[in-house]
Amino acid sequence: MSPSFVASPGRVASPLLVFGSTIFLSAWLLFQVQPMFAKMALPLLGGAPGVWNTALVFFQAVLLLGYLYAHFIGTHLPLKLQVIVHLALLAVAFVALPVAIGTAWQGPPETMPVAWLLGLLGASVGLPFLALSATSPLLQRWFGETGHESARDPYFLYGASNLGSLLALLAYPLVIEPQLALADQSLIWTLSYVVLALAIAACGCVAFYFLRRKPQPEQRIARTTNPVLGAPTLKLRLKWVAFAFVPSGLLVSVTTLMTTDLVAIPLLWIVPLTLYLLSFVFVFARRQIVPERWMILIQTPLLVATALIATWYVSKYLYLVIGLVLVTLFVTAMVCHRRLVETRPPARYLTEFYVWMSLGGILGSAFAALLGPLVFDHVIELPLLCAAAAFLRPRTDRTDEKLEPRFTISASAVLRDISFPVAALSLIVTLAPRLEAEGGATKMLLLALLMLFAMVFTMLSAGRPLRFGLCVAAVAMFGFQFSASSSTTVVHRERTFFGTHILKRDAQPGYLVFVHGNTVHGAQNESPARRRERNTYYHTGTGVGRAFAAFTAAGRAPGKVAAIGLGAGEIACYRSEGQAWTFFEIDPAVARIAASGNWFRFLPDCAPDARIVIGDGRLTIAREPAGTFDLLVVDAFASDSIPSHLVTREAFKLYFEKMTPRGVVLVHISNRYLDLEPALAALARDAKLATRLFDTDASKPDPDFPMRFKSTWIAFARDDADLASLTDAFDRTTPSEWGKWRALKERPGFRVWTDDYSNIISLVRMP
Repeated sequence: MSPSFVASPGRVASPLLVFGSTIFLSAWLLFQVQPMFAKMALPLLGGAPGVWNTALVFFQAVLLLGYLYAHFIGTHLPLKLQVIVHLALLAVAFVALPVAIGTAWQGPPETMPVAWLLGLLGASVGLPFLALSATSPLLQRWFGETGHESARDPYFLYGASNLGSLLALLAYPLVIEPQLALADQSLIWTLSYVVLALAIAACGCVAFYFLRRKPQPEQRIARTTNPVLGAPTLKLRLKWVAFAFVPSGLLVSVTTLMTTDLVAIPLLWIVPLTLYLLSFVFVFARRQIVPERWMILIQTPLLVATALIATWYVSKYLYLVIGLVLVTLFVTAMVCHRRLVETRPPARYLTEFYVWMSLGGILGSAFAALLGPLVFDHVIELPLLCAAAAFLRPRTDRTDEKLEPRFTISASAVLRDISFPVAALSLIVTLAPRLEAEGGATKMLLLALLMLFAMVFTMLSAGRPLRFGLCVAAVAMFGFQFSASSSTTVVHRERTFFGTHILKRDAQPGYLVFVHGNTVHGAQNESPARRRERNTYYHTGTGVGRAFAAFTAAGRAPGKVAAIGLGAGEIACYRSEGQAWTFFEIDPAVARIAASGNWFRFLPDCAPDARIVIGDGRLTIAREPAGTFDLLVVDAFASDSIPSHLVTREAFKLYFEKMTPRGVVLVHISNRYLDLEPALAALARDAKLATRLFDTDASKPDPDFPMRFKSTWIAFARDDADLASLTDAFDRTTPSEWGKWRALKERPGFRVWTDDYSNIISLVRMP
């Protein structure tokens, strides 16, 4: 009879406490390094959402390698040698610490940013992450050797691992990032890594101690074998891959949606990842925390709504859309991960189970982060993954089994499952031209009827995974048909590492409009007589328009002008004779759209000799000679995402090193979700810079200029007299219906942002 180590307080502490706390610390470190290093890498690639998505793929790939390593040594080496080999790997990985970006990786290439970023991740954190990723499955396997009463089913420790990961992710934006600089974070992480290595050595000693006291092998096998599940079959392994694939792909897709339209910072990346990990905590717990039937019931309308809304939505309801997709991610992860737990093998196959599960995770994230942008010019990964999630639901409709008990699913049932959604899709395709032909109330009525039919039919099919999955796919097609039937003509669509660029005609009659995410980034009137008019955030009533007019009125027209961010190239039409203009643009596709002359004519007509430098604006402007520019315009937003590394103490020091003594820096801070004024005010106070803010009043839109938008610009200069002569003096002599320059409003106690420190939470606007 095996000893009960829990009930032996006089001998050795329970191995559950030792192993559980070590696994918790390992997971904490594993998920602390991800946002910490992503924040280090963001400035090198312009804060693009692709940075985090690529990092997710890398971390999951290394996680898979770690699980393969754990599976290999766990099945081929005796316990004592496993401990020695793993401690040796931890020691070798220590050479790469503390976590930092080496000097050899300071300049990313103009092309292939994904390959460069993967290389950076591998060189900087690859070995430590590999060692950490293998720790949890190895310790679970070692715990299985202790003879503890819970050792026969150690999978619950995976829940403890994910709890550590979850708490680490929550602590980073709420506690660690606001309080500690990156250098301090890296130092504490390194010290914790040493503590972990000692704890792993202790676990190895405990496991080896109890292994010698356990029953003979034949007795252990009889005790630990699962009577329900034996050796996993190929079919079961493929199911594990599928159940892990869909939640992982949804994680990346939802993250892309959020960071493209809000801000590319670890805070927002952590929200979907937290929900993803929370599902593991719940489903791997020894007691069922959330009933599975609730999740299956809730998932039905969520998949339908997400598949429909993900194909078309308006920015006005972005918070609602994000809330919907986050709930869909969590519920779908709960359903899929619950199926993983239900099909887990006996403990002897534990490491293999994690290998297949990790393989599904890496394939899902690679599909959404790498393959999707290459294959699709639309962002359709999210609705596709909703359909895939529908296929993986458990079957609850058993009508066919009752009618034909010899077959689990009859051929006629499969035929019906396929034919019904195909008929629905055919109806949608048939009526789509009618939607385009009709207008007004008739079109809206047809649209409402089609939507009602599609959603009701799909909901009624929820008990049959094949039919339900095909119906969800049909609903997604309906969304695409509706968006395609609108009056807007898409002239050009292109996806890159930095997002999706769409050029639309007829969004406003007579205008060609540049959209990134769901935010307009430029518009041009296509009439030859009005082609040089500035619109959107750059018209004459905006801060940038008033600044150029003030320069001219004061006889101080800047000789050399630089702009970080190109967009459609609208501000190029402020160029006057003799000026030299330089644009710093991170995305080659944007440069091609603005400069080729095939679409927008601002640059070819107004500044054909402008220099365009491809690369991150901060890194490329650093190569320019000191004291070069008279005016610098910082306007490097991607959708509503803010590259936060462009508004730090170090960034502003760099800008003014490149400016002439009376040079002016104009920063565009218009944003629907973040109030950047306190951050810029703190920077100005820290650097002792003079500032003025111009907030355009767009309360009275002009029907002759429908593409003129509200915007907020801040002007910076070394001396208040230089700035006052351009802003205050110009306001006194040139009244404007758009507004006046004003002083910035400081927030007491606001800590200045640096490359090592930022706190985005304090700037979020409440909806």
